[in-house]
Amino acid sequence: MRRQATQRRRAIEAGLAAHRVQGFHADLFGRVQRRRVRVRLALMAARAHRDAVEELLHAYVEAIDDDRLEEWPEFFTENCLYRVVPRENYDQDLPIALIHCDSRGMLRDRVTAHRKANLFAPHLYRHVVSAVRVSTSEDGIVTARSNYAVFRTSTDPMAFGTTEV
Repeated sequence: MRRQATQRRRAIEAGLAAHRVQGFHADLFGRVQRRRVRVRLALMAARAHRDAVEELLHAYVEAIDDDRLEEWPEFFTENCLYRVVPRENYDQDLPIALIHCDSRGMLRDRVTAHRKANLFAPHLYRHVVSAVRVSTSEDGIVTARSNYAVFRTSTDPMAFGTTEV
């Protein structure tokens, strides 16, 4: 069992799926070699997609965390869909969203409202983003998933107390 774990670890470090490394026979060497090349190329493409998605997510949350909200709509296409759906609605398959923006212009309006119309205590945001998992990639469309946590810290200690994270 320890030997198998070591083989899997070495296979993963080499960029190969572990199940592709075990059980090869000497008479299949030619076929195995081609399969290894295909697997390695596929993994390289998957890594490139994952790295690109990761970079996009980090740039996105950095713009929010650094209070560069005017840059935030530029992460979306002109015709986009940005929705904030409460977890309860999502779990019950209800389509009602707290926020629904279907264009970059609506996102810009949201930033303007945040800056000028909304009244709230001064605060900062910090996003912590998990690793990215790319599930599919075809025809230039990458489907990926990542989890995140958002921390909100008050910046007016006299009126609202202090928070250290």
